[in-house]
Amino acid sequence: MNNLHKEFARLGRERNLVTYKLLDLLPKILEQKIYEQEGYGNIYDYAAKIAGLSSGVVDKTLKIKGKLQDMPHLQKAIETQGINKVGIVAGLATKENEKELAEKVIHMSKPALQEYSKEARGKVTVGWQVELDEKMMFMFLKLKKRLGKNLSNKECLRKILEE
Repeated sequence: MNNLHKEFARLGRERNLVTYKLLDLLPKILEQKIYEQEGYGNIYDYAAKIAGLSSGVVDKTLKIKGKLQDMPHLQKAIETQGINKVGIVAGLATKENEKELAEKVIHMSKPALQEYSKEARGKVTVGWQVELDEKMMFMFLKLKKRLGKNLSNKECLRKILEE
């Protein structure tokens, strides 16, 4: 039983590393238009069909990797820690502090890194909820369907507000 758990945990870690490597390839695939050569209309469809990646993950990866283009330590941290963890400090990153931030990404837990980021920005996150009646929920779900099946409600709302 204990061996089964160890095997399961090992495979989970390996899967994460494979996902991190897939995400690392996205900017090059976009730049070289590999997705077009393979018959896909855009990188989102390509990433979803080939690797099971959501459009939100693809968007986040391309934005963060673009911002960190000249920051090798944080780029390297993406390979082992993942885009989501590095994304927590991406807005704070400069060429001068990227090595220090990469160390924090590697050695701090995700919740600790989130607290560090909030403190460094001088921001406190305020959460709130919105209640939707039946008609509003129907309209929201209709918009969500048009924007992409794999989006969470939060990702969908973010896309709507960005437009």
